Amino acid sequence: MPHPRQYNPCVDDDRSILKRGAKRTLWLRAVHGPHADVVVKRFHAPGLFDRFRDLHRAQSERRTLHALFARGLPVPEPLGVERHAAGVDLIMRSIEGARSLAHLIREPVAAPSASTIAHSIGVLLARAAMCGLRHPDLHAGNVLVDADGRAWLVDLSSAKLGGAFDWSEHERALVVLAADVRERTSGRDRARVLISSLRFLLRAGCRDLPGVRDVAQRIEHAARLRRRTVLARASRRWMRASSVTQPIERATRSGTERGLRARDADEARCWQALDGGGARPFVAGNARSVDRAWRTAARLHEHGIPVAAPL
Repeated sequence: MPHPRQYNPCVDDDRSILKRGAKRTLWLRAVHGPHADVVVKRFHAPGLFDRFRDLHRAQSERRTLHALFARGLPVPEPLGVERHAAGVDLIMRSIEGARSLAHLIREPVAAPSASTIAHSIGVLLARAAMCGLRHPDLHAGNVLVDADGRAWLVDLSSAKLGGAFDWSEHERALVVLAADVRERTSGRDRARVLISSLRFLLRAGCRDLPGVRDVAQRIEHAARLRRRTVLARASRRWMRASSVTQPIERATRSGTERGLRARDADEARCWQALDGGGARPFVAGNARSVDRAWRTAARLHEHGIPVAAPL
């Protein structure tokens, strides 16, 4: 199988990259003139079979975006699909001043307020549900908020359109999003999202909707269970020696010890709490103590708490 790096896109300015992964890269491309800049999403899967499917994925996402954009849903305007030797590009109009919900949670701003953002997200999810959208990968990174507090839905590569409004599907989407932001948001803000969504659906003529109190308790309970499952799965992934996502160097020291090597002095200081000793570039110990430190770092990272990422 070819090495994944072979298909990574060539971007002239790395500062324009918005998101980079093994199969997708998203970056901002400046457009000179009166038109707004565009966002390019390049599909560059490493496997030969997946590369053949990249064109289908890009075209499918373009069709979904076009259908939702035509219905007035806040999604990026698709501009076209281009095929290159390095991958397949989906080109979309950029959303000026928009930042992801994950970024806003991490770095809050005074305006728009949290209540405004929660209301906008609730309305967005309700409108998406009324369009029959099924978004299995709904998380804080796939919801953007612009300077006016308007919420936008992005990354619809795995989303499907079809069917009428289904409350159970809408509740599932609320659970998935609530689980993703559970440790970083308050229960009041999550309740605001639910209430805004229910009010919009009632004004739109939807009937047989559940009561706010009952559904709020059900969503919080389901989100807690889902989060527990996600953390357990992530812990197994972090500890898998063959994982390409595991940024760990298991080194041998004095023939008997293993350790985690930090990349710089700042990371070494971050390891103080895990190591229980002085700030050292190498956290040493027996296999059990090192694995315990690594699991602790994994748990903090999955809870959205800043922690050093060892090599």
